[in-house]
Amino acid sequence: ACAEAGVEAELVRADMGDFVRPGAFDAVINLYTSFGYFETPQQNLRVLRNAHDSLVPGGRLVVDLLGKETYARWAGQPQVVDIEGGRVFMSDTILDDWTRYRTDWTLVRDGTARHASLTMYAYSGAELRALFEAAGFTDVRCFGDFTGVPYDNHATRLIVRGTRPA
Repeated sequence: ACAEAGVEAELVRADMGDFVRPGAFDAVINLYTSFGYFETPQQNLRVLRNAHDSLVPGGRLVVDLLGKETYARWAGQPQVVDIEGGRVFMSDTILDDWTRYRTDWTLVRDGTARHASLTMYAYSGAELRALFEAAGFTDVRCFGDFTGVPYDNHATRLIVRGTRPA
């Protein structure tokens, strides 16, 4: 895809809890709720600090996830999604006074059921903003989607952007 677009890219496969390349990037992006899966809040903060340290001064981090406020609108409502040749059954369980949640998925295809479960932290806009600031970011802003609309009761996502100070 990069060759077709005429751009160069380095793809790195690494643990985001350990990966740091000091001052190497203008931007770091973390898309589609790929944040909050570590066991402790300190480990999640470490991920943000690694991103901070990997940015050039003035560089930006963007994290996209399903914010706690948005998630609360439909949490607890089991869902069924038809896929090619089968169905996926999804349900969520709120844990630790709305600090975390577990999502359970069951894929039923060809008479066989396969189950997967993930536990993650549920961050509000205010909580994630505070985490960004604790990691050293400034000019932290929350948005309701990638068009830059406010993070409010109409938001579909929580997009948080922070800047590494110059």
